[in-house]
Amino acid sequence: MSIDRSRWRLWALSGIAIIGIVAAGLAVSAVRNRRATPTPLAAAIRLALVTPRDLAIGGGPDYPFGLALAPDGRRLALPATQAGIQQLWLHDLTTGDTQSLRGTEDGVLPFWAPDGQTLGFFSQNKMRALTLANGRITELADAASPRGAAWHPDGDIIFSATAEGGLSQRRAADGVIEPLTIVDTGAGELGHRFPVVVNSGRHLLMYVRANVATRQGIWIAPIDQPSARTRLVGGDSHALAVDDMIIFGSDKALVGQRIDFAQHALTGRPVLLGTSVGRGSHNQLFAAASGDVLLFGPPVPGLRELRWVDRSGAPSGMVGEAMEAWDARLSPRGSTVAVTRADPQLGTLDIWVYDGEKPLPRRISLAIDVDESPVWAEDAAQLAWVTGRRAVMTRGAGAQLPEEVVRRFAHPVRVSDWSADHRWMVITESRPDTRDDIWLLDANGRAEPRAYAQTPFNEAQGTVSPSGKWIAYASDESGRFEIYVDAFPTPGRRALLTTGGGSDPRWRADGGELFFRRGTELHAVKTSAAGDRLEAVSSERLLDVGAELRGYDVAPDGQRFLINVAATNAAPRAPTVVVNVRSLLPSAP
Repeated sequence: MSIDRSRWRLWALSGIAIIGIVAAGLAVSAVRNRRATPTPLAAAIRLALVTPRDLAIGGGPDYPFGLALAPDGRRLALPATQAGIQQLWLHDLTTGDTQSLRGTEDGVLPFWAPDGQTLGFFSQNKMRALTLANGRITELADAASPRGAAWHPDGDIIFSATAEGGLSQRRAADGVIEPLTIVDTGAGELGHRFPVVVNSGRHLLMYVRANVATRQGIWIAPIDQPSARTRLVGGDSHALAVDDMIIFGSDKALVGQRIDFAQHALTGRPVLLGTSVGRGSHNQLFAAASGDVLLFGPPVPGLRELRWVDRSGAPSGMVGEAMEAWDARLSPRGSTVAVTRADPQLGTLDIWVYDGEKPLPRRISLAIDVDESPVWAEDAAQLAWVTGRRAVMTRGAGAQLPEEVVRRFAHPVRVSDWSADHRWMVITESRPDTRDDIWLLDANGRAEPRAYAQTPFNEAQGTVSPSGKWIAYASDESGRFEIYVDAFPTPGRRALLTTGGGSDPRWRADGGELFFRRGTELHAVKTSAAGDRLEAVSSERLLDVGAELRGYDVAPDGQRFLINVAATNAAPRAPTVVVNVRSLLPSAP
C-alpha cells in the first residue's frame, strides 16, 4: 500500500500546531493560575511603641492622643509634653529616633500630606503646615476648636475648624476656604469632624456628632457630592481606613470591615484587630493607620493623685482623693491647694480648693467652659484663673462673692503668678506672630497689659520672687527650654540659670532657692544677687519621680513638693504597633 506523503505532511503539521496550541493554552492557564494565587502575606507582628521616658504622649485634656502615621508607615508624628512644654515630635519606627519639631508648640492633631514631606497640624487657633525639609511653617486657615483634617491627593485639605458645624475645604490652587458639608440641624446633627479621604480621593469618611442616636456615627460621602452621604455604622468615635477597609471602634474593641464604595455600605464580616482601645471626649479614636501599619492606644488613665513627697522623694501623704487633676498650686502659706480638675458629673474643667486635711473641696469657678491655671494672691484671700482660655477671672477663695472678669484677650492666655504686692498678674499669651510671650496684667484691670518678654522665641511660666525684685521664666531661645531670671517688673540684665533644660520655675518663700523641673526630675538652684543681676551659686538634682509629672508645686520652706502623677495602678500603657496589618484583614470577595 502506498502512502500519500503530501497528506501525511499536512496531518503532521496540523498535529504539531494543535500540540503547540494546547501547550500554549496550558502555559497561559498556568500563568493565570499562578497570578490568581495570592502571595501569602507576612504574619502580623505586635509591638509596644517606645518613646523617650520623659515624653508624655498627648496634647492635653482636649486632645489626649492625636498620633499620625506618615504615608510610608515608618514615621510617626505625635503631640507630646517634655519638661512641661507641649509640641509635636517626629518618631522614626525603623530606628527609634525621636526629635522635636521646632515651631510646633501647642501643636495637636497632626496630619500628613500624601507625599510625606509636609505635616499639617493645629496650634493657637490656626491650621498650619510644616515643611520637613527646611522647617518652614505656613499658616493655612483659622481653626478655633479643631476636630481633625485630611489631605486630599490633589492637594486640597478637608478639615473641621470648630466644635460645631460642617467640614471645610482649603483649595490647593488658591488657598480659598469654602464649606464642604452642611450640618442637618433639623435631624439632630451637631457637627461633622475627623475627615478621612478614601478610595483614591473619590470618597470621604467623617464622624457626625448628633443628639439623635440614628444620626450619630461614621458616614460616607462622594467628595464631589458630599450631600449624598450615608451612615455606615453608629458609635462614639471616628474611623480610619486601610485600602478599602474601614477601621472603627466597637464597644472597647477595634474592628475592621470592607467598604462597598458603589453601594455606600459595609460588606463581609468584621474582623477583630485589637482590644481596649481608647477614645477622646471629642469622638477621637485612639488609633492611626497607614500602609501596612496600625497603631492604637489604650484608654487614658484619667485618675491622678496629688502626692506630697520630701526632697528625697519619700511620700508623705495626699491631697484629696484620686481625681482628673491638672494644675495644682499651693497658697503662699502652703495650707490650701487650688486644683484644676474635671467635674465628676459634668466633665468640665473647673477650679477647686482643698483646705488642709479636709477631704471635701469647694468649687471656685462657675463657668461651663474650661477653667484652668489658678494662682493665689499673697494673702490667700483671692484666686485668679483663666476661663475659656481667653478671660482672666478672680474670686474670693471662700467662694462666697461672685466671679469678676479682670480682662478678656483676643488670644489664648494662662496665668502663671500674682506678685506679692498684689499689683501684677503674670500671664503667658500665645500669639501667631511671636508665639508665647510674657505679659504683665494690672490686677485691677484698669491699665493696658504691658509686654515683659516678647521675642520670636517662646517665653512662658513667669514666676515672681517673694521679694518682688526678680522674675524667673522658661525660654526656648537656645533651642530647648531653659530657666532665665531677670529684674522685675522692668527687665534688666538677664541671667541663664540652667544649661541642661528646665521648666516650671518655683521660688522658696525666702527666695534663697529656685526649683525647676527637667522631665520627671525636680532640681534646686541656690541663687545670689550680684549687683543688678541674680546668679546661680549651685545646682542640685533632688529627686526623680519616675513617671509622667503633669505638674508640681513647692511648700514655702522648700522641704516638700506636691506632685501630680497617675493614680496607683493607673499608670499609662504604651500604644500598640501592628506591623503587616493587612494579614489580619479579610481578603476581597
